[in-house]
Amino acid sequence: SFAQTLELPGESGNSLSMEVYSVPPINLAKNMEFLRDYQYTCVEQLVSKAFPQLYLSQIASITKKESAQSEAAVKEIINKLRSYQTVDGSMSYWPGSTDVQGWASVYTAHFLTEAIARGYSVPGSIYNGLINYLRRVARSFKNDNKNPVFSSEETTEAYRLFVLALARTPELGAMNRLKEQQKLQQISRWLLASAYVLTGNRNVAKQLIASRIFPSQYDWKDETFGSNLRDTSIRLITLCLLGNDSEAAALATDISKSLSDENLWFSTQSRAFGLVAFAQYLKKFKISGEMNFSYTYSGQTIVQKSNRNLWSANIGNNLGKRTTVKFKNDGQSTLFV
Repeated sequence: SFAQTLELPGESGNSLSMEVYSVPPINLAKNMEFLRDYQYTCVEQLVSKAFPQLYLSQIASITKKESAQSEAAVKEIINKLRSYQTVDGSMSYWPGSTDVQGWASVYTAHFLTEAIARGYSVPGSIYNGLINYLRRVARSFKNDNKNPVFSSEETTEAYRLFVLALARTPELGAMNRLKEQQKLQQISRWLLASAYVLTGNRNVAKQLIASRIFPSQYDWKDETFGSNLRDTSIRLITLCLLGNDSEAAALATDISKSLSDENLWFSTQSRAFGLVAFAQYLKKFKISGEMNFSYTYSGQTIVQKSNRNLWSANIGNNLGKRTTVKFKNDGQSTLFV
């Protein structure tokens, strides 16, 4: 147990939230707030707002009102994607534009595929058009090592093949052609490995990721919005598909440290990928046990129990410059507050 006096940032009007984890923390409220409040809405940023919300009720103890608000936000963003789709099924970078961004089109398909798997209704005109576009591009992809942006195109193709396999429309010929590419980049290998796991070929998947050379390096020419957090998240998704729990746990801890460090800045996609991968890790390797704890705030002691890996709540509003919270772990599990 502990008592902590908190110095709040404003003279008045502060609010206070508490998060309790039975797994390494991810600063969920702060990261979700960053995504929700991000002022720009290119297609990547729009999808990033919604993608982690698919998993909120799965990993966190949230109220019915919060769950309903999350579902409504996902549905709203799915409907907004209509204005980003072009005549060939791809996604434009901005609504009503014809400027197609390859990686963002795949990222949108990834989100919509996972949304459908979680029971959301996605208009067939949007989804089928997008999947058919990805299949056409995957089939016609040509290796071009002389192109300075080839690395982005190669990684995008690997991501495209993974998402098509996730959508149960794998392009096996394109997968095999990419696998034979000389000097395939590490993150491309992990994405392609996920595609092979989903199509039942675990041995090829393991061969693709046999060497572990990270972190990746990205510069201004990269067209995949790449970062080390994004790549760590992709690797965690692959390890979850393979069932490699020990290595997955290490990557989940790395993601936790990144998302909890408020001194680090991450893009919308990196944050979203981190939250999505962490949620998938918790689903695959369920951390058992119930959280039992109590906290005392403003003269009132509240007892809580949760069978989720994360409990979160707003516990105070209209606060001044300083406030004190007492916390007690009443159970056997190690908790992070």
